[in-house]
Amino acid sequence: MIYPLYGYRMAGTNFRVLKGEGLSVTLADTIDMVGDLMPVLNGRGGMELLDNLRAGCAGMIVAPDCFDWQQRI
Repeated sequence: MIYPLYGYRMAGTNFRVLKGEGLSVTLADTIDMVGDLMPVLNGRGGMELLDNLRAGCAGMIVAPDCFDWQQRI
């Protein structure tokens, strides 16, 4: 349900980015629901990095132990 996110965003709160912690397939559905309301980022230690970007993630929250190789991608 996206309505609470819309309410937070429209109320002028500092809720500006959604960080997912799930499979790229799940995040693709979330991104479809969120639309242009806010960017969606994912983490999960770089797992499914390319799949997350293909699913529409605006970017990744990079783990400190793997930022060097993720930077090259």
